[in-house]
Amino acid sequence: MACSLNIGLSSDFPPYHSKNIGRDWEGITVDLALILAEKAGCRLKIIELPWARSIKLLESGDIQLISHFTPTLERAKYTQFLGPHHIEKVAFIANSSISPAANVPALLSQFDGKIGITRGDRFGQQFDQYVLNNELVNTKLVDIRNNRDRVSMLLIGRLDGIFYDEMSAQYLLASNSRLNNKYAIRFSLQGSPVYWGVSYRHVSITVRQALNKAWLTMREQNMIQATYQKYGLMVDMQTLVDFPVLLLSEKNE
Repeated sequence: MACSLNIGLSSDFPPYHSKNIGRDWEGITVDLALILAEKAGCRLKIIELPWARSIKLLESGDIQLISHFTPTLERAKYTQFLGPHHIEKVAFIANSSISPAANVPALLSQFDGKIGITRGDRFGQQFDQYVLNNELVNTKLVDIRNNRDRVSMLLIGRLDGIFYDEMSAQYLLASNSRLNNKYAIRFSLQGSPVYWGVSYRHVSITVRQALNKAWLTMREQNMIQATYQKYGLMVDMQTLVDFPVLLLSEKNE
């Protein structure tokens, strides 16, 4: 079977997806997506896109695959979910000198500064509770187009804090002395599973069947752990397998 899948990724989200000095794609998500496509008998094309734009193109079918996708009722209108492929814990990184007491989610409303989130971000129930649905916090939020702009704006002082995937935040602080000297992770929210999102109306039943089989094989052969280990990182597989596996429908919708 020959098929083609387009995936939308930003180039600024290490260690998951980014471009190296030679402008080649690398990262955990890149490797997992390539393995998934290969085992399903598909060619994978990576298209560099901001996160919010990727969601729009997934809905229209111009791309067929997206990663780190949190299921919602709205997204389920145009997406089916495969996975989970990661447990996403979101961390709040902030200037260490601003509102030091705001170091737990319940006290975030006391944070006296601007907080950046990437447009389209959804991080589970706690994020909704303490951030999106909290009027005292919501007024402090600044929608940012992509991850690169979010970090840049933090560095130049246009933002005072940002929400970021915890593993990516740790990677960012460890590799950037300017950030590490001035900013710290104040707290992390409860982890929630994220999935491959598939634009099922634009992916045939045959390909969906192949993707399901490929993903189950990757789990059984410990390919997820091996991919994280390639980058010197560990994945909490026990937590990952505690969540039910979601597979793509193999019926006409």
